[in-house]
Amino acid sequence: MEPSILRNYHADLSLHPLFKGLKREEFAVLKQYYQIFRVPIAADFLYTGESSDSLYIVLSGSVRSGKNKFYKGDFWGLKNLLFPDVRTESFQTGEETVLFRLKSGNFQKMLRDHKGLSKHFKPKKDSENHLLQGIPDQNWKSIQKFTAKQSKEGVFVHYKSRSSKKTFSLTLLIPAGMIIAGLILVEFRVYAAILIIAAVMIIGFEFFLRRLTLYKVTDKVLIKRFFNWRTFRQDQEIMPLDQIQTVTITTRHLINKILRIGDLKVQTAGKGILFERIDGPVKLQKMLMALKERSSAEGKSRDRDSLRELISKRFAAETADELIYAGEFSRLKQEDLPQKRIFRKTPLILLAQLFWPLSFSAAVLILPTLIFMEYRVILKGLQYLCAGIGLLRSLWLFIDWKNDIYMINLPHVWDIERKPLGKEDIRKQTELSLVLNVTASQNGLFPLLLNYGDVVIETAGRGEPLVFFSVSGPFNVQNELLRFRDYSLRMREQKNRERAKEDLMEFTEILDQTRQREKQ
Repeated sequence: MEPSILRNYHADLSLHPLFKGLKREEFAVLKQYYQIFRVPIAADFLYTGESSDSLYIVLSGSVRSGKNKFYKGDFWGLKNLLFPDVRTESFQTGEETVLFRLKSGNFQKMLRDHKGLSKHFKPKKDSENHLLQGIPDQNWKSIQKFTAKQSKEGVFVHYKSRSSKKTFSLTLLIPAGMIIAGLILVEFRVYAAILIIAAVMIIGFEFFLRRLTLYKVTDKVLIKRFFNWRTFRQDQEIMPLDQIQTVTITTRHLINKILRIGDLKVQTAGKGILFERIDGPVKLQKMLMALKERSSAEGKSRDRDSLRELISKRFAAETADELIYAGEFSRLKQEDLPQKRIFRKTPLILLAQLFWPLSFSAAVLILPTLIFMEYRVILKGLQYLCAGIGLLRSLWLFIDWKNDIYMINLPHVWDIERKPLGKEDIRKQTELSLVLNVTASQNGLFPLLLNYGDVVIETAGRGEPLVFFSVSGPFNVQNELLRFRDYSLRMREQKNRERAKEDLMEFTEILDQTRQREKQ
């Protein structure tokens, strides 16, 4: 395509009502994320059952979909920029057509990388409430929610809550009654002070516990964080959405039913995860099932896309559409992770283990010399022997700490424990794709303050879970495990597609040979 024609398409897009609010430098950012492609006359290019995850704008020509017709400047798929869906109708060109395409993943990445860009899509209307520029109100509100509900990692948060505010308010009735009683008994200063101080402590304690409880649902996982004050233990459980089997709601007592408070249990092949005393559990149940169905539909859509691409390459000379422009970031790239990642117990554990043998060695070398000055020559050999034993014990502990490793080596995760001098070698492994639930725990005050703890990996089957004991930053290790799990699943999915392609190629080759034999 001639550069002048392509420049005209870019100029038309900069004046399109959706992007009219963008300044020159902001539109230059948008250019890095979209594509322009050409489709020949009377060609099908979008199909029923495939993933609908892009915004399309007609730059020239026309498109037909069922009873709808789209001409220059018309667009569709705006809501799919944030919430991809499955296409229910196919699309066909009426003449040679040039189209703009902005993929959902690219749009979301653009909003993450350029925080202030979203405000320039704000709708502007005339006195008669006609849209002049920007994104229509409903879609604009969705974008606002999207930018507000993104986590630090750029993941969209569909649900974020703590235990029910209504339940929390009911628990405060008792300390509130104690404060009122204290005010009534103000003449008895000691009793009034005790009641009021105790009530304030209860309120502070309940508020503290509620702040440490968090339930969250993202595009990929469910997260539960809670604090057990009896054992002074903080846990965070993360469960992948693709492991959901059933979602059960339990409502106890009539008052909870009236206030719409209940427990929501998400069951997997393992123990599952429980959201306790939350508001609107029915709404969350519907959301979870919708997310699971959408994820399943998107997976099937990717398989259909891959199969159609293979068939078009096998039986057609060229594909229907021709890409004539692609921005620098318009092609989504999967995150590449290293094949191996190693974790160890925190060095603080090693230091705690080394304290006594090193202290013993130091004491043996120093104290006898100070106390028994006249016998120092006789004791020197014994001192060195005892100090050597302490140092050898320290060396043993160091080698034992270094050899005890937790490793991700795609597609497996390993727990390797090797004793010094080959005394014992224990290796446990499981596939990352079989991981059902990952729990990070910090049990006690020191683990909380020094940020170390255990990571428990639950897998399918009745075997014991893998446990990473006393690793530094257990919540970071937990997130790393899930990132590698997603990567492993993508790699397995890609291999399955490649295998399916090979099977199809072999099938078509045998089919061609059979037809040729019949003709002979």
